Amino acid sequence: MKTFFSIAGVILGACIISFLLIGFFMPRLDYKIKFEVDQPVEQTFKAFMDVTLMGQWMTGFKRVETLSGKPGEVGSKYRLVFAEGDGDVIVDEEVIAVKENELFIFSMENDFLSGTGEFRFAEKEGKTEITYINDTAGKNIIYKTMLALFRSNIMERNTKDFEKLKLLIENSK
Repeated sequence: MKTFFSIAGVILGACIISFLLIGFFMPRLDYKIKFEVDQPVEQTFKAFMDVTLMGQWMTGFKRVETLSGKPGEVGSKYRLVFAEGDGDVIVDEEVIAVKENELFIFSMENDFLSGTGEFRFAEKEGKTEITYINDTAGKNIIYKTMLALFRSNIMERNTKDFEKLKLLIENSK
Protein backbone atom coordinates (compact mmCIF):
# COMPACT_ATOMS: atom_id res chain seq x y z
CA MET A 1 0.00 0.00 0.00
CA LYS A 2 2.90 2.32 0.80
CA THR A 3 4.33 1.68 -2.68
CA PHE A 4 0.99 2.59 -4.27
CA PHE A 5 0.92 5.97 -2.52
CA SER A 6 4.57 6.60 -3.45
CA ILE A 7 3.87 5.88 -7.11
CA ALA A 8 0.68 7.97 -7.01
CA GLY A 9 2.64 10.83 -5.43
CA VAL A 10 5.30 10.68 -8.11
CA ILE A 11 2.68 10.62 -10.87
CA LEU A 12 0.77 13.52 -9.31
CA GLY A 13 3.97 15.50 -8.87
CA ALA A 14 4.96 14.86 -12.48
CA CYS A 15 1.53 16.03 -13.66
CA ILE A 16 1.76 19.25 -11.63
CA ILE A 17 5.28 19.97 -12.88
CA SER A 18 4.21 19.26 -16.49
CA PHE A 19 1.24 21.60 -16.09
CA LEU A 20 3.44 24.41 -14.78
CA LEU A 21 6.11 23.87 -17.44
CA ILE A 22 3.53 24.58 -20.15
CA GLY A 23 3.12 28.10 -18.77
CA PHE A 24 6.86 28.47 -18.37
CA PHE A 25 7.64 27.56 -21.97
CA MET A 26 4.56 29.26 -23.47
CA PRO A 27 4.18 32.39 -21.32
CA ARG A 28 2.38 34.53 -23.92
CA LEU A 29 -0.70 34.14 -26.05
CA ASP A 30 0.14 35.91 -29.28
CA TYR A 31 -1.67 35.41 -32.57
CA LYS A 32 -2.97 37.19 -35.63
CA ILE A 33 -6.37 36.90 -37.33
CA LYS A 34 -7.20 38.45 -40.72
CA PHE A 35 -10.63 38.85 -42.21
CA GLU A 36 -12.28 40.88 -44.96
CA VAL A 37 -15.41 43.01 -44.80
CA ASP A 38 -17.31 43.77 -47.99
CA GLN A 39 -17.68 47.46 -47.16
CA PRO A 40 -15.43 50.51 -47.57
CA VAL A 41 -12.95 51.19 -44.78
CA GLU A 42 -14.78 54.37 -43.61
CA GLN A 43 -18.02 52.47 -42.94
CA THR A 44 -16.16 49.50 -41.43
CA PHE A 45 -14.10 51.62 -39.04
CA LYS A 46 -17.12 53.68 -38.00
CA ALA A 47 -19.13 50.55 -37.13
CA PHE A 48 -16.16 49.01 -35.32
CA MET A 49 -15.77 52.12 -33.15
CA ASP A 50 -19.51 52.26 -32.32
CA VAL A 51 -19.73 50.99 -28.72
CA THR A 52 -23.50 50.59 -29.03
CA LEU A 53 -22.89 47.71 -31.47
CA MET A 54 -20.45 45.76 -29.27
CA GLY A 55 -23.14 43.51 -27.83
CA GLN A 56 -24.10 42.41 -31.33
CA TRP A 57 -20.72 40.90 -32.12
CA MET A 58 -18.78 40.25 -28.90
CA THR A 59 -19.65 36.96 -27.19
CA GLY A 60 -20.98 37.45 -23.67
CA PHE A 61 -20.78 41.25 -23.84
CA LYS A 62 -22.93 42.90 -21.16
CA ARG A 63 -21.79 46.51 -21.00
CA VAL A 64 -18.98 49.02 -21.33
CA GLU A 65 -18.31 51.76 -18.78
CA THR A 66 -16.16 54.79 -19.54
CA LEU A 67 -13.73 55.23 -16.66
CA SER A 68 -11.96 58.33 -18.01
CA GLY A 69 -11.42 60.31 -21.18
CA LYS A 70 -13.55 60.69 -24.27
CA PRO A 71 -14.72 57.58 -26.10
CA GLY A 72 -12.33 56.47 -28.81
CA GLU A 73 -9.53 58.88 -27.91
CA VAL A 74 -5.98 57.97 -26.92
CA GLY A 75 -5.70 57.65 -23.14
CA SER A 76 -9.39 56.94 -22.57
CA LYS A 77 -10.10 54.08 -20.20
CA TYR A 78 -12.98 51.63 -20.19
CA ARG A 79 -14.29 48.71 -18.22
CA LEU A 80 -15.87 45.94 -20.28
CA VAL A 81 -18.09 43.40 -18.58
CA PHE A 82 -18.71 39.97 -20.10
CA ALA A 83 -20.96 37.15 -18.94
CA GLU A 84 -18.85 34.03 -18.54
CA GLY A 85 -20.25 30.88 -16.98
CA ASP A 86 -22.07 31.73 -13.75
CA GLY A 87 -20.38 35.11 -13.30
CA ASP A 88 -18.88 38.12 -14.97
CA VAL A 89 -15.42 38.73 -16.35
CA ILE A 90 -14.25 42.33 -16.12
CA VAL A 91 -11.55 43.68 -18.44
CA ASP A 92 -10.13 47.18 -18.11
CA GLU A 93 -8.90 48.69 -21.35
CA GLU A 94 -6.97 51.81 -22.28
CA VAL A 95 -6.77 53.20 -25.80
CA ILE A 96 -3.09 53.39 -26.80
CA ALA A 97 -3.40 54.56 -30.42
CA VAL A 98 -6.11 55.51 -32.87
CA LYS A 99 -5.74 56.54 -36.48
CA GLU A 100 -9.09 56.93 -38.18
CA ASN A 101 -9.78 54.26 -40.79
CA GLU A 102 -6.39 52.65 -40.15
CA LEU A 103 -5.60 51.64 -36.59
CA PHE A 104 -6.97 50.98 -33.10
CA ILE A 105 -4.65 49.69 -30.36
CA PHE A 106 -5.57 49.09 -26.74
CA SER A 107 -4.12 47.61 -23.60
CA MET A 108 -6.20 45.19 -21.56
CA GLU A 109 -5.91 43.96 -18.02
CA ASN A 110 -7.82 42.12 -15.34
CA ASP A 111 -6.94 39.96 -12.34
CA PHE A 112 -5.72 37.13 -14.60
CA LEU A 113 -4.03 38.67 -17.63
CA SER A 114 -2.59 41.72 -19.29
CA GLY A 115 -1.75 42.48 -22.87
CA THR A 116 -2.53 44.43 -26.00
CA GLY A 117 -4.90 44.14 -28.90
CA GLU A 118 -4.32 45.81 -32.23
CA PHE A 119 -6.76 46.25 -35.10
CA ARG A 120 -5.39 47.37 -38.47
CA PHE A 121 -7.74 48.43 -41.27
CA ALA A 122 -6.73 48.50 -44.96
CA GLU A 123 -8.85 49.37 -47.99
CA LYS A 124 -8.63 46.72 -50.72
CA GLU A 125 -10.69 47.48 -53.86
CA GLY A 126 -13.68 48.88 -51.98
CA LYS A 127 -13.47 46.24 -49.26
CA THR A 128 -11.73 46.37 -45.89
CA GLU A 129 -9.10 43.96 -44.70
CA ILE A 130 -8.92 43.85 -40.91
CA THR A 131 -5.94 42.37 -39.12
CA TYR A 132 -6.22 41.69 -35.40
CA ILE A 133 -2.99 41.12 -33.47
CA ASN A 134 -3.21 39.84 -29.90
CA ASP A 135 -0.39 39.68 -27.37
CA THR A 136 -1.50 38.59 -23.91
CA ALA A 137 0.21 37.06 -20.89
CA GLY A 138 -1.16 35.48 -17.76
CA LYS A 139 -0.26 37.22 -14.51
CA ASN A 140 1.14 34.09 -12.91
CA ILE A 141 2.32 30.66 -14.01
CA ILE A 142 -1.14 29.09 -13.62
CA TYR A 143 -2.84 31.73 -15.79
CA LYS A 144 -0.01 31.50 -18.33
CA THR A 145 -0.61 27.76 -18.54
CA MET A 146 -4.36 28.23 -18.86
CA LEU A 147 -3.88 30.68 -21.76
CA ALA A 148 -1.60 28.18 -23.49
CA LEU A 149 -4.03 25.30 -22.98
CA PHE A 150 -7.05 27.29 -24.20
CA ARG A 151 -5.25 29.04 -27.07
CA SER A 152 -7.28 27.37 -29.82
CA ASN A 153 -10.58 28.00 -27.97
CA ILE A 154 -9.73 31.68 -27.53
CA MET A 155 -8.76 32.07 -31.17
CA GLU A 156 -11.88 30.23 -32.31
CA ARG A 157 -14.07 32.49 -30.16
CA ASN A 158 -12.39 35.61 -31.58
CA THR A 159 -12.79 34.30 -35.12
CA LYS A 160 -16.53 33.75 -34.52
CA ASP A 161 -16.86 37.23 -33.00
CA PHE A 162 -15.10 38.76 -36.02
CA GLU A 163 -17.42 36.85 -38.33
CA LYS A 164 -20.37 38.41 -36.47
CA LEU A 165 -18.74 41.85 -36.81
CA LYS A 166 -18.23 41.28 -40.53
CA LEU A 167 -21.89 40.31 -41.04
CA LEU A 168 -23.11 43.20 -38.90
CA ILE A 169 -21.17 45.71 -41.01
CA GLU A 170 -22.05 44.11 -44.34
CA ASN A 171 -25.77 43.97 -43.46
CA SER A 172 -25.88 47.64 -42.43
CA LYS A 173 -25.69 48.90 -46.02
